Amino acid sequence: MKEVTVTDMEDNKKLFVANLAPEVTEGELAEQFSFFGRVRFVRIIEDKRIAFVKMFNSGDAYEAKLGLNGIELHGQRIWVEEAYPRKK
Repeated sequence: MKEVTVTDMEDNKKLFVANLAPEVTEGELAEQFSFFGRVRFVRIIEDKRIAFVKMFNSGDAYEAKLGLNGIELHGQRIWVEEAYPRKK
């Protein structure tokens, strides 16, 4: 697996979060991500238990990815990755 560096994420401030427990709220995610910088928005897709988090700064997004990937929230380890645009 290719290691992602902050320069790779230079323009990307949006993160994909997977494996969310049903109890996790947008507010809880915003709080967790805010430890790494200002959060622009959090949106949970309820039926898929995934979320998108957009930070104001790509460096903060990179640090949040490193700091939060694999942590446990409500008994489940979350997965945090850089979000990519949908393929058409």
